[in-house]
Amino acid sequence: MLTQKRPTKIESRKNEKVRLFLKLAESKKARNQRNLCVLEGLRLTVDAFHFGVRFHQLLLSEPVFRKLEHDEPQLLSSCRSCLIDEKVASEISSVVANQGVFAIVEKPKNHKLSSFESNQNILILVELSNPGNIGALIRSAVAFGFRSIVLANCCDVCNTKVVRSSMGAIFKAKISECSVAELKNWLQQTTLTTIAAVLNSSGVQQINNIKNCALLIGNEANGLTSEIINLCKVRTSIVMQNQIESLNASIAGSVLMFALSREINF
Repeated sequence: MLTQKRPTKIESRKNEKVRLFLKLAESKKARNQRNLCVLEGLRLTVDAFHFGVRFHQLLLSEPVFRKLEHDEPQLLSSCRSCLIDEKVASEISSVVANQGVFAIVEKPKNHKLSSFESNQNILILVELSNPGNIGALIRSAVAFGFRSIVLANCCDVCNTKVVRSSMGAIFKAKISECSVAELKNWLQQTTLTTIAAVLNSSGVQQINNIKNCALLIGNEANGLTSEIINLCKVRTSIVMQNQIESLNASIAGSVLMFALSREINF
């Protein structure tokens, strides 16, 4: 095995590479301008590399560099690497117990909503603001065969919490970020079976023999608007017991995608 050349060591968060990482982590505008986003954590970083994500920069603690030198030499050779000391790592980490792995990578492509075809299954999130919910839903979507995902006026898909909670699934999905107006126009034209997830069970239809569909999940507090619901072909709801009125958005969406994936024989 070839030994990687020892990288430069960074001992201050004022270093330009560290400052770039922080700027990308904190600013959607910076991410969009540079077409870059950030990753944190060993598994997420390694998985992203194997998903084919293009890496621009690695900031690594000494122990992690040695581990990657042994286990993932191709990852180290794919981009520039710098060592960071424990103080810098703790200062730039978004979690209490950091793993000493920070990466700058190319953002996933933002696909046009019009490019989504009728022979696929789509998850559509409308005005969700909680990044943890969005990331968890993207992860479930990929797991249950809904690999095309629309974010209509939602939190940025490259928000660090979205990326982390998706466990890298954002890099395995076809994602479109659009406005609610664009979504409404698409709903009026698509031939897919569009399914609105609603709280109230009145007016809910039986879902049978669906081959391809688009499932819509609404805002955590208020759900889908009546206008969006009326643009959908079908309404569905989760029957609950013991006086529980609603579920967390990510749990509800995951339950529905699992049920639909069984109905459409994934």
